Amino acid sequence: MTIYSTQGRKNAHIDVPTAQTGNVCFAGRDLKTLLITALKPCTRCPCGQKDCGKTLID
Repeated sequence: MTIYSTQGRKNAHIDVPTAQTGNVCFAGRDLKTLLITALKPCTRCPCGQKDCGKTLID
C-alpha cells in the first residue's frame, strides 16, 4: 500500500501480506489505526496484534 500526499508525491509505503487489498479506513479515538480489508484471509501478519488476520465479520 502506497501513501501519497495531496500534491501526488509518494510519502510512504506499507508492505501488506496479501496480493489484493480492498477497502481501508482509520479507526480508534485518535484515528491512527489503519484497517485494511483483503480478498483472502491474511495468515502472515507480522504486527503481533491478537486479532490481526482474523475474519471479524463473516
